[in-house]
Amino acid sequence: MAPRPDEQAEAEDDRSRTGRIKDFAYEKTPKKLKNATDLQVRFRTGFVYVALSVLCILVSDWTTVAFLVATAGITAGEFYYMLRSDAKLPNEMLGIIAATLYPLSVFLLGLNGALYVSLALLLALIVWYVFWMRARVPDVGVSFFGAAGFTGFNLWSFLVALIGSIILIAVINLLTGKRA
Repeated sequence: MAPRPDEQAEAEDDRSRTGRIKDFAYEKTPKKLKNATDLQVRFRTGFVYVALSVLCILVSDWTTVAFLVATAGITAGEFYYMLRSDAKLPNEMLGIIAATLYPLSVFLLGLNGALYVSLALLLALIVWYVFWMRARVPDVGVSFFGAAGFTGFNLWSFLVALIGSIILIAVINLLTGKRA
């Protein structure tokens, strides 16, 4: 079914309006900020991320949780996008929902909340695997560990934190002269 002429004209008007807005913003951008290198883009993004993190922490606990939920959802979505481009078929919807529920559940229920979200995600992925013919075991695994991985709930982060804390305690004990 072909679009009606008025719908087509409206869509073209929307596209031209956004094009005009982009052109206007690009013209107002200072010359040294145009055509930024990859390093400059990463630095600016990191600066905005840190500024927003500090602002959310200073405002309240709930704004911090909301910021973490949004960050977990965005990063999980990017992760699943990369997997799709690599010919994998993760269940993006379940993974992104679980990734956004992890920070909220831990804030409300502690570690039990993470356990509840993990169990619910695992159950949903098993049902998905059983009833969807195209689902493969690697897709289920990457859907589960992808959602958990973007919230810091993975083995590598745990090991790095454990080793770092042991080294920090040892250095503090050496400096203060206490024996372990």
